[in-house]
Amino acid sequence: MALAAERSRARAGVLTVLIESDVSALDPEGRLAFRGHSIAGLVDRGSFEDAAALVLQTDGYQPQPALIPESSDALPVKTAGRRSDAIRAAVLTAAATDPDRGSTSAMHCVSVAMTAVEAGCVAITGLTLESGSVATRLSSAFARSATTPALVRCFNVALTLLIDHELTASTLATRTAASVQADPWMAILAGQCAMSGPRQAGAIQLAVDVLRRWLDGTMLDWGNPLPGLVASIRMVYEPDRIR
Repeated sequence: MALAAERSRARAGVLTVLIESDVSALDPEGRLAFRGHSIAGLVDRGSFEDAAALVLQTDGYQPQPALIPESSDALPVKTAGRRSDAIRAAVLTAAATDPDRGSTSAMHCVSVAMTAVEAGCVAITGLTLESGSVATRLSSAFARSATTPALVRCFNVALTLLIDHELTASTLATRTAASVQADPWMAILAGQCAMSGPRQAGAIQLAVDVLRRWLDGTMLDWGNPLPGLVASIRMVYEPDRIR
């Protein structure tokens, strides 16, 4: 509603973006739905792969294994420690081997979307599709100890919630690339490059660092604002440890 209201008044030097989506719907009470299915229902009924197939309007999660590089092939050893670089390298490697690279048909775009997810998952976990779902493999890679069903569930919920982001900088970058007929691989890569900034996905590491320090009982004294969610958690549970 706020975006719709913004259309009624012009402001010099301001770019207002209004994106109409057939995927996401947010009702006045704040309930979010994908393709007419509530987020709560989606995360209760199935996995991230099920939700992705619903959003992409395809029969099941079907990436193209032949295009997915092994994690060791996607990135030189000297930079392999950077997960975001590994994901981008895997996407670029998959693009280079796609015989239908230039196609922008709906069927090919859907296939590329699923294959890009799988390529990124393999790149940062070293585990292929045969090792389990995306959530299972990610939880195994990121858990400090053995993964649990509860942790897999958390990953499934998080991944499902993150499926559609119509107004983020990365989505806008992807749309811009697609609007000039960039192939779907390059459109995805454009979004990944925008996402790497410290004010989008780059903020995640700061949030993780803050949460780990908080859990360790460390007093934080930051010159810059804390990540919003972390700041909210701390203010609710331990306001005396913020200064």
